This record gives sequence, C-alpha cells and structure tokens, in this order.
Amino acid sequence: MASGSMQHTCITCRVAFLDSNLQRGHYKTDWHRYNLKRKVVDLPPVTAEEFQKRVLAQREANVEQEKSGAAHCEICKKHFACQNSYETHLQSRKHRESLSKVEKASKKEATDSVEANNEINTQKSTSDGDVVSTEPNNDTDEEFTPEPLDITECLFCPHDSVDIESNLKHMGRSHGFMIPDIDYLVDAKGLVSYLCEKVGIGNACLYCNTKGKTFYSVEAAQHHMVDKGHCKLQFDGDAALEYSQFYDYRKSYPDYEQHGEANSDVSSEVTSGIGNLVVNDNMELVLPSGATAAHRSLKLYYQQHLPSDDRARVPKRPALVGRLMSEYRALGWRSMENREIEKKRTRQGEAMGSRNRQQQEMQMGVKGNKLQTHFRPQVIF
Repeated sequence: MASGSMQHTCITCRVAFLDSNLQRGHYKTDWHRYNLKRKVVDLPPVTAEEFQKRVLAQREANVEQEKSGAAHCEICKKHFACQNSYETHLQSRKHRESLSKVEKASKKEATDSVEANNEINTQKSTSDGDVVSTEPNNDTDEEFTPEPLDITECLFCPHDSVDIESNLKHMGRSHGFMIPDIDYLVDAKGLVSYLCEKVGIGNACLYCNTKGKTFYSVEAAQHHMVDKGHCKLQFDGDAALEYSQFYDYRKSYPDYEQHGEANSDVSSEVTSGIGNLVVNDNMELVLPSGATAAHRSLKLYYQQHLPSDDRARVPKRPALVGRLMSEYRALGWRSMENREIEKKRTRQGEAMGSRNRQQQEMQMGVKGNKLQTHFRPQVIF
C-alpha cells in the first residue's frame, strides 16, 4: 500500500488511499474511531480484519447477556444488563416519580372517559324524552360552602395557635405581620375576625385587596402573600377606611384632653321646662352661656379643690393591645409618639451640629487672616 503514487494516508490506522474521497470516507468509519480511542491511551492500532472479529465477538457477548438476565424498564425506557441493576433502578427516586406521573395520567384518562360516557348517556336520555333533574344538590353545596378562618389560625400558613394572642405573636415573629396604628386600636378581636373572613371566605390578599390577582382557594392566597411579601395590611390613603370601625383616633386630636368627653354629656342631659335652661345628671343647672350652677346644699363639696385627672377621660386600652405593643416593641416597633420624639431630637441635633460647625469655621477663618495689629504711618513727600 505504501507506494509513491498514494499520497492520501491515515496516520492513525496506518493505511493509504488512492484518492481523497476514499480517505474522507475512511474517517467516518467505526474502525477509524476505534483506533483514535486506542491512540489516546497509547495503544497500537488494529487492522480492519481484527476490528471486524472484535465487533462480532462483542455482539455474541451481548446476545448471551440478554438471554442470561437482562431487564428492561418500560416506564423509563431503559435497558439493564443484570437483574440487580434493574432492582436498584426500581427503588430510585426518578423511577418512582415517573411511575407516579404515569399513574396520574392514567387516572385522568379514566376520569375523562367516564365523564365523556356520562355526557353521551345524558344526551341519549334527553333525546329519548327523559327528564333530567336540574335542582341543585343541597348536600354538595353545603360541602363546598366557604367558611372563615378561626381567630386562632394563622392568616398566612396552616399553623394553629392556642388563643388569639399566641396567634398574633406567631404571625409577627414568623411572617413579620404587625397591626398598624396599634396605639389607637380598640377592638383587636374584631379586626382579626374580619381579616379571617377576608382570607377564609373571600380568598383575598390583605395587601392587594381586590386590585390584585383572583384566588380560588385559601392556600393559593396564603402562598401568594408569603411569596410576594404581602403579609401586611394596605393602610395608605383611603384604604385605611376599611378598618376604621376597629380604631379610635380621638386621642390624636389636639383638643381631646382639654374638652375630654364633654359632648357625651349632652346625650344624658334632661331638659327642663324653664326656657333654655338644662339640668344634667348631677342635678346642676346649665345656663345658656355654658356655666353651671349647683344647689347651695352642695356648697361644701364645691369648695374643695381636687386635682383634675384628665387621664380618666382617655378610654382604657384593652389588655390584649397592651401585650401586643410590648411584643412589637421587642421586635423593633416604635409608636407614633416615639417616632415624633425621635424626629424632633434628630432635628435639634442637626441644628446644634450646624451651629457648632459654623462657629468652628469662623474661628479658623479669623486665625487664618493673620490680622496686623500695628501699622506704620504713611510717608508724606
């Protein structure tokens, strides 16, 4: 083969060719690929006859192995040489997942076929003149009637607490949920009950309300709130009016402590028949100017100068709200009054720092001027 006219050769297989077409065809054969793999591991090439013998021997070995104990998995479309590897594959996670998918698909096909048969039977019955009952089934309606969550159930996960206080603590620590403006909250139980109805019956997100996506189950709404970080109430602008019945913002009014609950006495006053004069529950005569006149028999008591307690006019905060405020403070929450005080202190500190900085700059400027204290008189020519 090694003649002078043969210029096309294969160094790997050590053969020569008459033209380039035969050379290119040789590069695509299994014999050439086999010799390339042997060359990588520093093994000598084999001839074409030896390669064919090895191919036939390998085929006979494969046939004998299949006859001895080969196995095939129809679900995963895999072939195994021995029974042990096949049994190991049956216990693997991939095979179990594929098996469950096949079972679900078969169940779905069976369900679809049953529904199709039912539709066909219904059409046949209606065509034959049978009357199909269209009355709603009360049993099925009762089963699918949505119910609100219990006040001890978490709004964002399946966790169930002992009482409402433990539930609110769990939601604060696990999901970061805090009731806004808790300083003015007067009905914590009513607010939580309303939120449970909103999530349990309405399947709504507490932050998106009706503006976001529609959910068809409580679990879907809970997953959405946890994934999107919507474990909070929408309390900006007009959205806070939704929860106004559970709050009392009268304590934030500037004139609340001065007037107190003076307007509430009007409802309990009893009008007399003497013109515009009014007699209140304390048997005091209220003049049109607003002044009060008591009976002279009570003079001794009115001469006493008792300190006025304006705090008694402020409605007491519920015990549950007080405990929740302590819990929120431990988590880093600050009340509105504390935030205003901190802002005021920050402004005062910034103003003081600005004054000190200006004073220091003025002192440095005076020192840098190097003012001359003595002047030489000018020479007059």
